[in-house]
Amino acid sequence: MGGYRGKLGPTVGYMWNGIWCVRARPEKVPNPKTQKQNDHRTLFKQEVQLASTMHWVVEEGLTATARERRMTGYNLFVKLNQQAFSLKDGQLAVDYTRLQVAAGGLAPVAFGEPVCDKDCVLSVTFAKNPTHGVSDNYDSVKLYIYCPDKGEGFVSNGDYRRTQRCSVVLPEWMLGHEVHIYGYVRNSHGFSSDSQYIGSFTPQQGVAVSPETAAPAAAALTADGLAVDPATGEILNAAPHPTANKQTATKKSAAPKSTRKVKRE
Repeated sequence: MGGYRGKLGPTVGYMWNGIWCVRARPEKVPNPKTQKQNDHRTLFKQEVQLASTMHWVVEEGLTATARERRMTGYNLFVKLNQQAFSLKDGQLAVDYTRLQVAAGGLAPVAFGEPVCDKDCVLSVTFAKNPTHGVSDNYDSVKLYIYCPDKGEGFVSNGDYRRTQRCSVVLPEWMLGHEVHIYGYVRNSHGFSSDSQYIGSFTPQQGVAVSPETAAPAAAALTADGLAVDPATGEILNAAPHPTANKQTATKKSAAPKSTRKVKRE
């Protein structure tokens, strides 16, 4: 007997991960339609709609990992980004700084800050992430640029790890609109690293964007939870050494007092 889709007597047929499956048909499905339940359905529907506008990066950055977890790329996108989504006045609100557009165990890189020249050529430097030792110099480092106003984005062609720099020309339809930039690594087998939010800015023809005017890049994290500067590899939030503080305090207490005499009237 071949597979079937839909209701058939007391059963329901459907396809899951390319496999025909059958489950029992429930006699009655409770559906109280409370406000909380309706809000949840509305939120989920709009999350899937957002994922569809990002279909290029969802297919490329999430599909391989989703298959390992027996999910679709769209389901994984929604699951990974629950903390980035909220519902305000019935509309989806997105914290783009927390959005994840790629996921996987591939070694990431440490991205620098975005720079855009007057010809709208976007460039981002990157270096070996100090928290990962093994990587392939011929993995492809990619940028994903998304424009919320247009509801559209695109993925760069990619540059090898060894080049330590990604460059892409922004299309005219993005000019004058805020864009958000993400970076990730993908290998020849289709597996990806976790994506990193790099920053945001509004590109303008004839106007250069420097690191001072663009939103700062997110710092990479070590296994100990320490923030690392993507450009230099320097630990940003390390606590000062207690010995150094003690020496500073000693020097301050040993500082000579003023010997200037005060003339009395």
